[in-house]
Amino acid sequence: MRTLSELTFALAIVVLVAGCDPEPTHYWYNPMRSLEQARKDCKECQARVEKVKAETAAAREAQRQKEGKPESKEGKRRYDDRVDTLATWDDMYLENVFSGCMGGKGYFKVEAERLPPNVKRETLEGNPIAGRK
Repeated sequence: MRTLSELTFALAIVVLVAGCDPEPTHYWYNPMRSLEQARKDCKECQARVEKVKAETAAAREAQRQKEGKPESKEGKRRYDDRVDTLATWDDMYLENVFSGCMGGKGYFKVEAERLPPNVKRETLEGNPIAGRK
């Protein structure tokens, strides 16, 4: 029979393992770039995403102002009826902005198990990157 302390220890291990972030399945990788250069490029692409995000929000607000926030029959703004669709579109669009930026710099999204063994890996701002040592 197990003691209470053994069960507590086993439960603590399960909680710790469950709370760990899983290893990324894909990395942005350019075989000609070091990890330091990959960091720099990733930060530039993330800055581009933030710029596009701000521009999109400003354009959407201008459109709302132009529409005069018209009311639908239910008393809701027509704009508000589209918010869920726009949020989904925004996420996909911003992901494509980042992908296009990294691809434009020569990076490919490579499966983790296909990366060369001598490549350094890390996650920067939620984006897995890899580069030469």
